[in-house]
Amino acid sequence: MTLFGMVPFSNGQTTLLWDTVYALPQPYCIGVLNDVINDNSGNVYTCGYMQGHGTCWGATPFVGRLLKTDSNGTILWEGVQDFYIGPLQYYVGSWGLAFDADSNIYMFSGYGPNSSSAIDQLLISKWDTSGNMIWEHNYSTYTGFNTADDKTIRLRSDGKFYLKGEGNKPLTIDTSGALTKLTVFGYSYSKTDLDSLDNLYSIAIYNSTFDRYFQKINSNGTLQFSLPNINSIQYTDLKVIDVNHIAVYGYSQVIPSTYYLTVFDSVGSLIWQQAVPPTNQLISNTFGEIWTVDQFFPTVELSKFDLNGNLLFTKSYPLPLSSTASGITNVNIKQDEQANLYISGLASGSFNFAVLMKITNNGNLAFYHQYDYSPVVANQWEGVNGLSLDREGNIYLASDLTTFPVVNDYQLLIKYSKPPAVVWPGDADYNLNADNYDILELGLNYGITGTTRSNASLNWVAQPSAEWNSFSPSSINSKHADCNGDGIVSHSDTAAVSLNYGQSHPFRLMQPNSNSSATGPDLYFDFPSGSVTPGGTATIPVKLGTQSNPATDFYGIAYTIDYDENKIDPNSISVSYSGSWLGQYPSAINFAKNFPTTGQLDLAQVSALHNNITGYGTIAEISFQLKPTAAGTINFAFNNTYAINNSSDNLPVNTLPYGLTTGLTENPPINPISIYFNAAEDLIYVYTTTNPNEKREVAVFNLVGQQLIHSATSNNSLALDASSLASGTYIVQVSGLNNKTARLKFVITR
Repeated sequence: MTLFGMVPFSNGQTTLLWDTVYALPQPYCIGVLNDVINDNSGNVYTCGYMQGHGTCWGATPFVGRLLKTDSNGTILWEGVQDFYIGPLQYYVGSWGLAFDADSNIYMFSGYGPNSSSAIDQLLISKWDTSGNMIWEHNYSTYTGFNTADDKTIRLRSDGKFYLKGEGNKPLTIDTSGALTKLTVFGYSYSKTDLDSLDNLYSIAIYNSTFDRYFQKINSNGTLQFSLPNINSIQYTDLKVIDVNHIAVYGYSQVIPSTYYLTVFDSVGSLIWQQAVPPTNQLISNTFGEIWTVDQFFPTVELSKFDLNGNLLFTKSYPLPLSSTASGITNVNIKQDEQANLYISGLASGSFNFAVLMKITNNGNLAFYHQYDYSPVVANQWEGVNGLSLDREGNIYLASDLTTFPVVNDYQLLIKYSKPPAVVWPGDADYNLNADNYDILELGLNYGITGTTRSNASLNWVAQPSAEWNSFSPSSINSKHADCNGDGIVSHSDTAAVSLNYGQSHPFRLMQPNSNSSATGPDLYFDFPSGSVTPGGTATIPVKLGTQSNPATDFYGIAYTIDYDENKIDPNSISVSYSGSWLGQYPSAINFAKNFPTTGQLDLAQVSALHNNITGYGTIAEISFQLKPTAAGTINFAFNNTYAINNSSDNLPVNTLPYGLTTGLTENPPINPISIYFNAAEDLIYVYTTTNPNEKREVAVFNLVGQQLIHSATSNNSLALDASSLASGTYIVQVSGLNNKTARLKFVITR
């Protein structure tokens, strides 16, 4: 229900799509939304509270309110949480939401006997996706949780929720509602954070002098270390960067107005420490970087450091606030998958209003918006309490709207659009890279139709694209699988994958982890026993599963075969799928990409029928010709294996290597080469031990076989300029070593 009408807003980076006020049922006329979260189906969940007062239907205690809406803000169902002890109705205020692994919703609330100030006892309810309350538990002996400085709820890897209560002391809640207080090694905890292994890092306050210690407690509750401050720094904030880097911020107790950022490893050893600007909040991202955020009026000031403590930039963002504003409170900060920051807050003054800004990972201000529900209605406040991003990057603000002189509070939900929608042809799984994993996404979306892309091409550029109404089981919009832009996902979309193979665009996301496990079916080569003749041809079946251990409920698999291009003619390689139990055209999509320079064959095979398959035996046959000089054993190996079912779940696969024997004795091994990268000079030093009069061809390739550097020498050492190479893995190839070729991989880290 919209009372006053939406004020349109757009700046090319985001658009205010809608703002919806939710009417309150009688007898309630005060309503606040405190949190908002999104599921993988585009639905939105919000929680808050409702109350009546004397100017509407009479005074009533608070009750918790849980709303589920669709992506357009339409209410799908409503849940109300009241609470009684005997005949007495208690006040309930709901402040946090979380999902468990089965998509059930948990609403975290407080309850008390008389007013909001006394709502400090913990109350938790569990709901299914249809709006049915599964259970409700009150923890009457656990009071004071409202004193916690951080009400963030985290889902641990063991399925338990972690949160902080009275005195910032940690506790966990399991899916049945059982509460466990974690052992507290100190008077209270001022800041805590969890790593991905459920280790708890904290700043513990020990005594009346408020001395602060840096602590680690493992997932079983055992204290691993408790360290006093370093260099008389009083710790005030903490953030886990990754499992091996924990950032701690504090101020000097010796030098006034001096602040430090300290990074420790997982055993508490100091990695680095340096002076930083004053900071209100620390933020870490998936790229191993740490932000320090200071002030929210009249400017926002940010600094960013890399994992080695190097200052990347410091920037200040003046806020064009109203002259009546006195500062920004209720600050929420979220990150998207590219580590851009979204900051929301409440600008307080004679009347309150909401603000929203986006700062990109490189420090640019993408947009700033000062939200006013209706500029023509002067006597109103807009608050903001919750911030979330959905799977597509749309932004939601949970808020409240207060009108005067008749005081009424309404629950207000605001939605801003994601940044401009684009498709990169060939990046079907939207991991910002074109590779054989994208073929699996084509199979998951096969036959899906949607809006055609205007001026579509196969060029590796960002191409504007409207959203489709369908998503793959991996929650990726199906438009990305329409690589050629013709409005349907089909075999022809493999052309863009092949053309742009190995390309990536900014802010590349993490690839799926390969899942190699002895518990899964075997992926193996099955060449008949005996040897092959140098110069002759050979065919090797690739098989998945055996009769005793079949591949069960499979949908597709992507993998790499590494081969020795010094013994195999790499240009002779061909792949046949004619006997594959995974399927042939048109019921399956089969893809192969050969890299003859590096001896790498990338393959992907996926069904197009949307049903899982169970089977065993041949899925492909690899044919090739041996070089006349091929001798000894020719080795083949699988790499980067990734298998899925039709729900996009990763399936375990056990990969087995293979050696093919030739009829010739192996020649003496190639003379070795060694490589040293000097980061200070930006030079790659290549050393060989062969005859110094031999002419050597030296080249550097990336992992998709593109030659990046080439040089020739007759010396045993050569220095190559590496200034044009970004951080990553490369291959140095040296030919002319006693008529042989040798290669070594190396890594550049900047």
